[in-house]
Amino acid sequence: MDECIRLCRDVADVASLHARFMARNSNYSTELAEVCAGACEECAEECDQHDADHCQRCADVLRDCAESCRSMMSA
Repeated sequence: MDECIRLCRDVADVASLHARFMARNSNYSTELAEVCAGACEECAEECDQHDADHCQRCADVLRDCAESCRSMMSA
């Protein structure tokens, strides 16, 4: 689960940064949305490999987050 934990922490950091950039209407928000979507997707794939309920819930939420980020990129 080391990789799962590392990826979850990556997502938390990237998503937090992206939220701060969106709040100040940064010109870099679109690029961060792409990075955040990629991190979410990679982490969701890793979480899916574990049977723990929290991992399965995490994977579901991460897929929703990735979809939201992709929507922001095309807006």
